[in-house]
This record gives sequence, structure tokens and C-alpha cells, in this order.
Amino acid sequence: MMRVVELTKSFGGYTAVNGVNFTVADGEVRAIIGPNGAGKTTLFHLLSGHLKPTRGQVLLDGVEIGGRAPHHIARRGVSRAFQTTNIFPSFTVFDNVLVSVLAHHRRQFHFWGRRDAEMVKRVLNILEMVHLADAKDQLASTLAHGDQRALEVAIALGSEPRVLLLDEPTAGMSPYETQEMIRLLQHVIADRGLTVILSEHDMDVVFGLAHRITVIEAGSVLAEGTPEEIRNNPDVIRAYLGEAQ
Repeated sequence: MMRVVELTKSFGGYTAVNGVNFTVADGEVRAIIGPNGAGKTTLFHLLSGHLKPTRGQVLLDGVEIGGRAPHHIARRGVSRAFQTTNIFPSFTVFDNVLVSVLAHHRRQFHFWGRRDAEMVKRVLNILEMVHLADAKDQLASTLAHGDQRALEVAIALGSEPRVLLLDEPTAGMSPYETQEMIRLLQHVIADRGLTVILSEHDMDVVFGLAHRITVIEAGSVLAEGTPEEIRNNPDVIRAYLGEAQ
């Protein structure tokens, strides 16, 4: 579904992403891991349109999307949840997701406008999926951190993505919240048949979700393989897993 070809991003004399290549199949969960400063967040910015590549390509179903604006890439079916929580804190949980659903259907959000029954149904279905239906009238700012992260996933789902980019989905979570997020993502991915690319430091999350793993070091691909292959790769252990475990 998605193919990255020689993707490179330089800032002056510094190259943050250097000739990265990988292919993600339809329905695959691909993890991107690596030490701090490896270039993972820059790579996600390139995939989602928040940065333009210096060179190389990002192809979705064979169509070049690299360098397009984020909203164009979103309309092609790529949605992103960010490393830091990115919600509307003064909106209700329901309205946070409604904004996303309406934007996907190119309709405007109005606080006091008439709520279309079909749009309401879509929002409630998403909130039910992420276990936030009971909190639909609660201000987003009052949610626990783990629930705010779940809300961000719900917002991403509002655009009906085919590819979901998850940048550190369990950042700042307690061990209990992390396990809850793993279960939530497993459920959402299976229910929606999503293709997922995730960046994550927590190896329990990576090994619990990923079908294949790409390891990045200093902006370049160090290794790629199944979780078991990566777990036993001596170069990966030296560069990353040894310090993470």
C-alpha cells in the first residue's frame, strides 16, 4: 500500500533522514524504532506532509504523495496521531471527533448548528470503539492522560483513514494505561482493517502490535524484519534493544 523510496531530508548540512526505503503491505502493522535522534519523527513528518523531502518518494497505491500538504495526504487516506497529545481541550469529547468527521466530509463545524443524524451516528460509533462513549459530553481537558490519547486515536479515525500513523502512542502513559492502549489499538486495527505505521520506544508495544519492524539509526535503515528477527539481530541489540531492555 505504501512505498518509501530513497527518502531523504536535510537541514543545511545535517541529514536527519538518509535514503530510507521500505514497503508496507495492505493491512500490515509496521513499527519504526530506533534510539533518540535517529530520525523517526522527521520520517513521520515526511510521511504526513508536515515536511517536504529533500529527495526521494512516498507512494500510496503507486501515487506520489511526498511533499503534498497534510490535508491533501489526509484526503488520500493517511491520518496521523502525534507524539504529544493533539486535541481541542475546551471541546467536549464528542465535538472533538465531530470536527474530524465533518472535515472529512468537507462540512463546517458549528457549535449551535443542527447535528446531522448520520454524522452523530459516525461519531458515536467511533467513541464506542475507543471506549469513550460514556464520556462524550465531558470536556476533553478533564480526561485522564490515557483517555486523551485514546481520544486522539478517535479523532484520527474520524477521517476514515486507510493508513494510520501513530507517533509514540503510549508516550507518558503508566504501565496499566500502556496495556490498555495496546488492547485498544489491537481492537481498532482488526475492526477497521487498517494499515498502521507506528513509532514507539516501548518494546512491549512494538512486539505486541507489529507484523514487521524497521530499525533506524542516524537517519538510515539499520535492519528490517519480523519481531523475532529484530529481537535476535546483533546489530539491533548493539544499537538499540540492548539499551531499551
